[in-house]
Parts: sequence; C-alpha cells; structure tokens
Amino acid sequence: MVQSSRTSAARLIGIAGLVNGVLGILLQYILFQPLFARMGLGWTSSAVFMLFFFTVLTNLMVVALYWSSLVVARSPVARFFARPGVRTAVTAYILLVGIVYATMLHGELALTPAQQLPDAMLHFIAPPLCLAWWWVSRPAQPLSFRPIPRWMIWPVCYLAANVGFGAITGTFIYPILDPGKLGWPGVMVVAAGMIALLALLMAALVTLTRRPLATP
Repeated sequence: MVQSSRTSAARLIGIAGLVNGVLGILLQYILFQPLFARMGLGWTSSAVFMLFFFTVLTNLMVVALYWSSLVVARSPVARFFARPGVRTAVTAYILLVGIVYATMLHGELALTPAQQLPDAMLHFIAPPLCLAWWWVSRPAQPLSFRPIPRWMIWPVCYLAANVGFGAITGTFIYPILDPGKLGWPGVMVVAAGMIALLALLMAALVTLTRRPLATP
C-alpha cells in the first residue's frame, strides 16, 4: 500500500515536473527573445547561448530524470538517469540553482511580468518539485557518501570553464563570478562557497536515504 502510494505520487510529481521544466525552458526561449535581440542574438544563436547557463543545463537534466521515470522502454540514456546516484546528484544541482538564484542573482535583470513566469518556473518551482519527487522515489537502499566527489566533477568543471571563458573573453555571464565587480578574491570566495554548499546538499540527501522507508 505504502509503496503503491509512493509510486503514484512519484508519477504525478514527475509529470508536473516534466511539464514545468519543458514549458519553462520553452517560454524562456520565446519570451526572452527581445533581450537576446538587444545582445545581437537571433533565434538560433540565442538557443545556443541559453546552454551556457547552469540553470538551463540543470533543468534539462531534471527533465531527463522525470522522463527516465515515466518511459517504458529503457534506452541507455533513460537507464543512466534512472540511477539513484544520478538522481540524487541532479537533485542537489537544482537545489543549488534555486538557493544561489534566490540569494544572489534574483533581481539582477529587469524582467517583464511575462518573463518572470519562466524565471519562476526554472528557479523557484523546479527545485522543490524535484526534491519532492526525489523524496517519494528515493532508493530503498541507503546511498554511500563515497560518490560525492564524483558527483561534484560536472558542476566544478562548469564553474571553472565559465570563469576561464570570462577571463579570456572579458564577458562574464554571471555577475557573482565577475572579477570586474568582485575582484578575483571575491570570485574565488563565491566559487568556493557554492562548491561547499553543493557538497553539503549532496551529503544531506545521502543522509536522508539512510532513513528507513515507511512500511505498512
């Protein structure tokens, strides 16, 4: 009974999260075109530009999580995103997105009321939805803390590439990583803080898997 209820809840949340993620990314792509146009970007180049953002990449991963839980045919990609470790890591990534945006980035851009909708969907709705989905579909067996350094590779590489690209081109897409505003020591402090926060989020999720599942 409990397992059936958890499965049904996971499916409902997964469908809601899938719709939120896909629609949020599409709406951001469409509604942000005036902003992209002012940057000299067209419909194709703006789609590529969106992939430079950790928010968009992470929300695409979250969509893949939901998709992997809903499809019947198990492709290699679906099997990858169905792994408990992958699900836990991506959940930590999207929680980081929500926390960093809410505390450090929200309000940096003057958005129209229409643009605020996908902004909220990707930054404020996606993280708690994913956490709720992860909680009801969490693995029965406890996870180990040992994979956490491996889970950190992708976001740390992204962070390093983002800062390195900015240092080479002089264009930093995130103001919290712009040494022109914070200085290099300030950027290093912010980067270290985000890495530490992500590690704490991952450790917290792993700890939660060690709580026994409810039994009938």
